[in-house]
Amino acid sequence: MDVETLRSFATALGIGLLIGLEREWSQKDTRAAAGSRTFALLALAGATSACLGQWLVVAAMLGVVTLTALSYWRLSEGDVGLTTEVAALLTFLLGVLSWTRPGMAAAVAVTAAVLLAFRAPLHQLAREVITEVEVQDALKFLVLALVVLPFVPDRTIDPWGALNPSRMWLLVVMITGIGWVGYVMVRMLGPRRGLMAAGFAGGFVSASATTAAMGRVAGKSPDQALAGSLMASAATLVQLGVVVGMTSAAMLSRLLPALAAGTLVILAEVWLITRAESGSADHSPWQVGRPFSFWPAMILAGLLTGVVLASRWAGETLGAAGAAGAAALAGFADAHAAVLGVATVELSGGMDLSTATLAAGLALATNTISKCALAFAAGGPAFGLRFLGLIAIPAAVVGVLLVLI
Repeated sequence: MDVETLRSFATALGIGLLIGLEREWSQKDTRAAAGSRTFALLALAGATSACLGQWLVVAAMLGVVTLTALSYWRLSEGDVGLTTEVAALLTFLLGVLSWTRPGMAAAVAVTAAVLLAFRAPLHQLAREVITEVEVQDALKFLVLALVVLPFVPDRTIDPWGALNPSRMWLLVVMITGIGWVGYVMVRMLGPRRGLMAAGFAGGFVSASATTAAMGRVAGKSPDQALAGSLMASAATLVQLGVVVGMTSAAMLSRLLPALAAGTLVILAEVWLITRAESGSADHSPWQVGRPFSFWPAMILAGLLTGVVLASRWAGETLGAAGAAGAAALAGFADAHAAVLGVATVELSGGMDLSTATLAAGLALATNTISKCALAFAAGGPAFGLRFLGLIAIPAAVVGVLLVLI
């Protein structure tokens, strides 16, 4: 037996044992239809049938379906759940897949095991936490991500070869999806950490707007509002790292040390603030609104498009200084659009890596200035000065690292 064959069968055995042990553990108080041995045999049967031929896979699949149906008929006793039966069919198919793609089969198996193990939290989330509005918004997001995206043209449409509608729409979908994760965090963490979680979630959409919103509630909960404002800035750095990495790996390698260091400094500041926070502070939750909204996504798409075109035009007509200046001006309104626009232009060859890094740093600097101004305007001098003193440290760290690296 060669190494590849051994790897395939070993992967199938591991998949069967993983899913089987989870099923056996979760049904330890009931009469289980199948346990770890059965699931291991199903996965090995899949790998064996794949080894012997396509028609044997079909025949074995029919046999597994028949046995699973009979088992469900005998043991259901009013329980209409099909989780174990579906898991059994999936285990067989993953055994088949492990013959040609063992890595993919293992990844799907781990995902399936996690879903099976988190049965209770997922049921609670679906039945007690998620509201009708959130379900509707989730469906809207899925339509934009899975229905609209495949039909968006995947080619450049501008004279400079910088604007790809499919890539731009994908970035919008990614940013909205990351914001959704932040929204779920707010819903799950509860009121005590609501301001911090809401600040982190809001930072994925607009750290400037979130800072202003935190300033408006600073009179009630100054420490938590300050921590929420800082978490919004941390979210901006995290999100930039993710989406820049999806756009330009070369630019991410230049930005990552600065983004990571700035995020760690902010988290340390938040930890110090919350540790020293008085137990009598008001922990009222702060509302972040709906998890998904169509028009903010459209505005973001427009900003991204404008920054990409302005940066490429400035680079063609005014040189590197013009492109960096365009990104700096865009940063006053939105750091996401400015940096992502620069990354897109750099990927298309319209800007060298050093200029793109400089432009990204300028965009982050002008966005920090914008957030400080909003903190003073919304929260007053006391809140503004505290925010300025704290955000200046990570901003300086990011700036120094961008210059040095």
